Amino acid sequence: MTVTGFPNFFLMYGPNTNFGGGSIVYILESQARYVVDAVRSLTERSAAYMDVRPESFDAFSAEAQRRLANSVWSTGGCSSWYTNDKGKVTNNWPGLMSEYRRRTRRVNPSDYRFVPAVTGN
Repeated sequence: MTVTGFPNFFLMYGPNTNFGGGSIVYILESQARYVVDAVRSLTERSAAYMDVRPESFDAFSAEAQRRLANSVWSTGGCSSWYTNDKGKVTNNWPGLMSEYRRRTRRVNPSDYRFVPAVTGN
């Protein structure tokens, strides 16, 4: 839902959030809860913005690609919208919906850089 270099930008139903089966409403509800928790985290820290750390973003992306490498979307033997021209699956989540809900339950502050708000005197 977040991309390095785009602070306070939350992308719902973006990369790696599609499922082969299940409810997109369930995913959108999970994402909405995550965004609310992010706003709460910003407020609690009196931060102007939060930006996902490159190492957290890269680790998540590498994990997703590793897990998707043996999926039907990667090994199905046909060309489809699930893969790009290099064979990378950018649309689908590699696990169960329950895992997605669990992993998006709360913002992990260590995954983000919080920049304090500047207050005038």
